[in-house]
Amino acid sequence: MWTELLLSFLILSVLRFGIELLILRPIARCFVQGPLATKVSTEWVKSIYYIVSSIAGVHILRNAEWFEMFNIAKLFLGAYKEISTEERIYYIIQTSFYIHLLFAFFCYEEHGKRNYWDMLVHHIITLFATASSMYCGAHRIGIVILVLHDIPDIFGGLSKSSNLIHFFPGAAIGLVMLIVSWFILRLCYFPYVIIKGAAMPGYEQVQLGTYNPTVFYLTILTLVTLWCLHVYWWTCFVRILRDAVSSNECGDKYLSETTVRDNTGKLACEKE
Repeated sequence: MWTELLLSFLILSVLRFGIELLILRPIARCFVQGPLATKVSTEWVKSIYYIVSSIAGVHILRNAEWFEMFNIAKLFLGAYKEISTEERIYYIIQTSFYIHLLFAFFCYEEHGKRNYWDMLVHHIITLFATASSMYCGAHRIGIVILVLHDIPDIFGGLSKSSNLIHFFPGAAIGLVMLIVSWFILRLCYFPYVIIKGAAMPGYEQVQLGTYNPTVFYLTILTLVTLWCLHVYWWTCFVRILRDAVSSNECGDKYLSETTVRDNTGKLACEKE
């Protein structure tokens, strides 16, 4: 397991920096220069990953006999069962990706950022939830949660990169899609179907002595903490959209620390 994770981490890191430096960075320089080009290419490469991982996750769920959109009782009933090769590969890649994100976060993010600690907590909780669910055999519910998280992240990266290259219609569309998908998947489906659906059969199995109570309560606590973070960030996105509409400007405050005016009078957001 650890050997596979390390190998996947190294391959993902090489692919990420190879694609970003050799392909996406030169393209980004056609729109912006300097540090902005680096930020744009970074958002593009992450969006590409989220697109690929979302497609892979949806493919797994569509072919899984244990997944039903609004009936997830089988997710906990399948705990401790043998994981398929396809599901195992998906899990290893996703876990190594979040390890890569956490590693990059410590290396490149600034401690003074406004959302530094929020993002750090999110990365740690997500990595813990991903790794522990596979270790405990709760891989079915873990796969569903990963898919729910990846889809909105596509629009977040595209919105930010569009704003950085001053393509404000794309930034606005991406922000709206982020808000809508975030609300449906993370604020509605996640708590009312995933958390509720996991808590009820999981608690029954704890009472019957067929499921580890420590694992169960820790899993629920992790999921509720993630949901609270989702609510906080969603309100931030909505405020950004409200401010952008009221001022007729497209901002990127939720992903930037400072906002400076460019020579067109539009908002060009840059990290210090």
